[in-house]
Amino acid sequence: MGKKILCLFDVDGTLTKARQSIDKEIYVFLQENLKPVSTLGLVSGSDLKKVIEQMGEDVIYNFDYVFPENGLVYIKHGKEICRQNIQKHVGEEKLQQFINYVLSYLSTVTLPVKRGTFVEFRAGMLNISPIGRSCSQEERDAFEMYDKEHGIRKTMIENLRKQFPDIGFTYSIGGQISFDVFPNGWDKSYCLQHLENEGFDEIYFFGDKTDKGGNDHEIYIDKRVIGCKVTDPYDTKKQLEKLFNIKHLPPHLYGVSHYGDNIEDEWFMVFILQQLTKEIKGLIARVYDADGEFILIEAANVLPSWASPETSENRVYIYDGCIHLVRPSSDEDPTISVMEALSEIRSHPEETVASNEIQIAIQEKLQGYPEKTKDNLHRAKAFLPISIAAILKKKPNLIAPAVQAFCNRDTVDLKACRAMKYFPPEDRVMTRVTFTKCLYAMLTHSKYMPDKRTGWNLPSRSAQEYKAHLLGVKIACGFEILVSQAKPSSDIESDKGWHAYLNSLKDKEYFRNLLEHSTEYNNLLNKAKEYYVNHRDTMQYSPAIGQDVLELLRNRDFNLEELRNEENCLVDDDDESWLDISPEELDKMLQERYGQKKTFNLNNNADASTFTEKVSNAETSPVPPPRTKNKVSFTEAAKTNIKQSNKINFDANNFSCTVQNILNFVIPEDDSWDLDSDDDMSDYENDDYVKDQSYENEKSKMEAYMAQMDRELASTTIGQSFEKKQEESFDDIESFTPVDIDVNALKNILQSYKSQLGEAGPSSTMLGPMGVHLDPKEQVDIE
Repeated sequence: MGKKILCLFDVDGTLTKARQSIDKEIYVFLQENLKPVSTLGLVSGSDLKKVIEQMGEDVIYNFDYVFPENGLVYIKHGKEICRQNIQKHVGEEKLQQFINYVLSYLSTVTLPVKRGTFVEFRAGMLNISPIGRSCSQEERDAFEMYDKEHGIRKTMIENLRKQFPDIGFTYSIGGQISFDVFPNGWDKSYCLQHLENEGFDEIYFFGDKTDKGGNDHEIYIDKRVIGCKVTDPYDTKKQLEKLFNIKHLPPHLYGVSHYGDNIEDEWFMVFILQQLTKEIKGLIARVYDADGEFILIEAANVLPSWASPETSENRVYIYDGCIHLVRPSSDEDPTISVMEALSEIRSHPEETVASNEIQIAIQEKLQGYPEKTKDNLHRAKAFLPISIAAILKKKPNLIAPAVQAFCNRDTVDLKACRAMKYFPPEDRVMTRVTFTKCLYAMLTHSKYMPDKRTGWNLPSRSAQEYKAHLLGVKIACGFEILVSQAKPSSDIESDKGWHAYLNSLKDKEYFRNLLEHSTEYNNLLNKAKEYYVNHRDTMQYSPAIGQDVLELLRNRDFNLEELRNEENCLVDDDDESWLDISPEELDKMLQERYGQKKTFNLNNNADASTFTEKVSNAETSPVPPPRTKNKVSFTEAAKTNIKQSNKINFDANNFSCTVQNILNFVIPEDDSWDLDSDDDMSDYENDDYVKDQSYENEKSKMEAYMAQMDRELASTTIGQSFEKKQEESFDDIESFTPVDIDVNALKNILQSYKSQLGEAGPSSTMLGPMGVHLDPKEQVDIE
């Protein structure tokens, strides 16, 4: 059993340079190399906004434990658990006295420069900066050197200790320009109380300010952790590699693909990787998405018992054209590194190769490739601006981002569509565009009517060319949106992605309600811009594609005469009947995808009249005794479903019992009737639900009501239309023949089903859960 380990990190100077964003190399190392072998945690004296500024917006999800303000705010797996407040702990009067003295003291200190925000109030501490937190990075660096020489912060702390000996504060120097003030015991070791019941065998703490007086010192020397002193982020990485024996991956190719809504694209990539592992000896491939090891989803019913989303990470690979699963050595320690998994596959491929059932399940999903890709294409005519027709002829793959841009348009994009600055509608040509079926469906079902003032002159809806014109408008708008997002790398003010990112920062109160355009506000804004410019290629709103379109538009390398000539010889659109699916086709698709229920299916030659006849004749056949409930394990049930044949014989007796139980109809009987029979047809003798005498009394009353109603209706035309019990069963009774409720009920159900004409209705709704499916095309005589 492996140890449960937590690596707890300081931020400034440990994972990032002071007040800067984390380097991509360090971030990737933590997530891909360290996370498989250790739980990740952060503890910082800064508040959550500053932690997000340095570690990214997803920090509370990418790190299992996040402790802003030394753990006075406790966040676990993205959710805030609790928080503490210095104001309540110390009291407002003492707090004001302390702050007033700090400001008075700083007014007597002369420094090379001073800026704003000398005291920053946080939930669990005060952060005091002699130079002011709104200083620039260059001024921070200069003050750090000045402070080392003149001891500005140390001198101030000594003065505060003398002035407030009984206030119960701890003073801790951290970062480049400030020191923290918090109640005794509220240092970074405060966060450890939240981890006491988390079951960790070892907790490693990594920090740079571990000397006495530094804000990492108290937790560094705490007996509950193993302290590790580092000098910078890359020293942290080096120590982690040595501590956990992390070996870098062998030379490999790595890529990311955004497949959007088209799942078939994802599986086509799996097929390509499978073929590459067949062709290139020794090649091992791994593919995963936001859901994790998505390949296993197709084989969910035949996976080994140990396989789950939590235990399968880094254990699914493609090798020599087959799926390989690396089984965990023990149930208690499911984690494995990629290097360990690769070694296991190369050393014992016969042990890691997945079962035949898994291979078959996944191969069924890949069946038909690469030919299947042609079936996923749709070609249609579109009336497009000439420049777009030329661009698509040169780079037909650009239709995908154009469709995505149009379907995901917002109010800012609609402004671009009204202007049509780059692709005006004046000069257009009819051309044939190739889509994937997914893209075509998205585009055709996205409702949009262009502004006539822009210059779009659509024909009437009844016109044959209306569809091509409207399709061209949508495509043109998509390209216009792409180009409107394309901006030079130095210009982010008009970048749509930047404004989306900025709004998200404002929603998270990143600017702390500071006055816009103030010095500190601008300082935070510049840092946000720096982070965005460095990371925007990984964000959703990248202008790269739009820039490519803009370059193609500027080159104007197209032959207008050639496009006009091609317009006269275009073939018709592909059949788009695939857009509409009938209920029968949907049922078939669902049955193929999820399997078939255990049903009472009629054989292929049976019709509804035969069905009614069998149910009627069932009255003369013995009814089997009630079945006991069998306990079937999941594995046995799965095997039964797999082996179940589609040819199921119709059992009229069982069906009659099932319908009778669902409708809760009983055969009316009289106490004087002769029930001595080998058929043992009485439902009342073996009724498991009869528990007491009161129920028997109610039942007798109902029997009397039903019998009286039959007698009153017997002489009417309604009574003549009812099916009667066979006369031989009532030879010793008066001429009255009771109504056969079971047969009448079934007959009425079938009449209702016939009237539905194959559509949804009450009869199909009631029969469906029983597994009864009749052919709606069958013309039957239910008389």
